[in-house]
Formats: sequence, C-alpha cells, structure tokens
Amino acid sequence: MSLTDLGLHSLALIAYPGLLSVLLLGLGAEWGLGRLARERAGAGLSLRHSRPGNLSLAARLALLLAAVAATQLAAPFNPVPAAERSTLLGAVCVAGAGWAIWSGSRGDSARSERGPGGLLVAQLGWSLALLGPAVAAGTFRPTAIAAIAVPLHLGLKAVAGLLYLLCLPAVLLRFSAPPVDWSERATRAALWLPACALGTSVLLPPVGDDLAGILRFGVETAAIALAAAVLCRLLPREGRTYRLLLVLLAASTLGLAAFASRLA
Repeated sequence: MSLTDLGLHSLALIAYPGLLSVLLLGLGAEWGLGRLARERAGAGLSLRHSRPGNLSLAARLALLLAAVAATQLAAPFNPVPAAERSTLLGAVCVAGAGWAIWSGSRGDSARSERGPGGLLVAQLGWSLALLGPAVAAGTFRPTAIAAIAVPLHLGLKAVAGLLYLLCLPAVLLRFSAPPVDWSERATRAALWLPACALGTSVLLPPVGDDLAGILRFGVETAAIALAAAVLCRLLPREGRTYRLLLVLLAASTLGLAAFASRLA
C-alpha cells in the first residue's frame, strides 16, 4: 500500500465516513429521538458530566468497529476505493460493535428488555438481509450489488429490505433501556450511520460522487433511520407473530438468494 492509499484510508477511518461522521450523525439521531421521547434533560446532564476519557475498553472497541464499518459504505466521495469495500466486513464490524456495547454496558441497561438471544437473532437476520443479495450477486462490493437491477434480484432486495428493517431496531440496541452515561450514549450513537447506511449502500440503487448523490444518499439513509425509530415504538419486544415473520422473511431471503446464485 502506497503512502497515498494509507492517507486515504486513514482519512476515511478518522473523518469521513468514519469516526467523526459516525459520532456527529449518531449523536444527532440520539438527540432527536431523545427530544421525541422527552428525555432531553436527562441526556444533556449525562453528556455534560461525563468525559470521553472515561470510555471503557469495550466502548473504544465499539467505536473502532463502527468506524471501520462506515468505511465500507457506498457513500459519495468515500476515500476508500469501491473495489476495496466489503459488505461482509461492514456487517461483521456492526455486529461486533453491538456485542462490545452490550457486554460493556453498566448495570442492566442493555440487558433489561432483551437478553443476548434477542440481539443475536436480530443481528443474524440483519446480516442475512445484507449478505443474501451479495451471495446472489457473487460479490461483496456494495456498489456492485446495488447496481444489479435484474427482476429476480430486485425481488430479493425487496424481501431482504423488509427483514433488514424489522431487525434494525434491535441491532441499534433501541429495545434496551436508555444509556446511563456519555460512554454508553456515544457508543450506541455510533451504530446509527453504519447500520442504516449499509442498507442504503446494498439494497438501494447506487449514487454518484456529486452533490445530487450526497443529497440522495443522505435522504435515503435518514429515511431508514426514521423507519427504525418508528418501528421501535410499533414492534413488540417479544411475540410469536414477530418471530414467525422474521423466520419467514429469513427463509424467503435465503431461498431467493440461493436460486439467484444458481442462475448466475
């Protein structure tokens, strides 16, 4: 790797679409949801009276994994070349960040409403929704997957998109109790951009490296984040119907992906 490539990858990891972007956009999403839930006062006190230096090892690992996942996005002007981005790496990093946050949460804040089984099931369904179209396309490059417009692949993406949205709130740890300090709030916030924008990168048509591409990518990602916020309030915490729907969508995604890959 040349010095130029190293500099571009470092820029992507630290600034855009990496750590700084992940934190700024994620904290903005958390703040907006806090206002809607009338938790603004408590969240503000928590953030003001905590310091970034108090981040635990698990929290720092989660931030690093979230930043790495963000570098895999098919975002406009991403310094990482399109040929070097991987949907698989992005999904693994988001899942790893979720487990780091869950394991490092203080008290019972992350364990109060869902145990590890619920998080694991959600992450498996969410990952399948992203990797199913990748297997069918024969590539893990987000831009290449998104560019395929064959009817069978579009049907697969539609089914995978439903599975993705239904699993997204749990992947974002929105079914857990509110964070208790700056560390938890910052690390949970870091999940928003990579978890939502991976869906934009893989399941929706690709965007160009121009102003229109930036606007479209931002609007689509914001729409996915808004859908996740709405689903947080509509979906049951537990329920046989909800689990059955996830199983049916997962089976349909697997079946369509296998069929499409055999035809490729």
